[in-house]
Amino acid sequence: MTNQSTSYGMLEIKCFGTKLYSQQFVILDSGRYITIVPKWGFIGDSHSLDGTYSYKYFVKESLDYILHEFLLSDDHEAIWARDRLYKGIVIYESEIEKETFEVFLQKNTHLTPY
Repeated sequence: MTNQSTSYGMLEIKCFGTKLYSQQFVILDSGRYITIVPKWGFIGDSHSLDGTYSYKYFVKESLDYILHEFLLSDDHEAIWARDRLYKGIVIYESEIEKETFEVFLQKNTHLTPY
């Protein structure tokens, strides 16, 4: 982001006072861009920090991703900020794709050059 000013909040969707959905949102780049906070993914032993890699992701078929798209304004600065965000997260087509990719990485962590 051009400006590192960041704020967080909780987005709630209610119907007649009943909470149907709740998720953290983030306001990035001094208010130029608002989105749902991507989920955390982990590769390796999730019970230990040694050999564990973490990353952030969206799944396109999820409500989180649908709201992420819905919150995007047509403003070119917001679109630019979103494109910058996309350089640091993974976007999966489906939950099955996510699971398959994580299993592949788990089985092939020995192939990393680090």
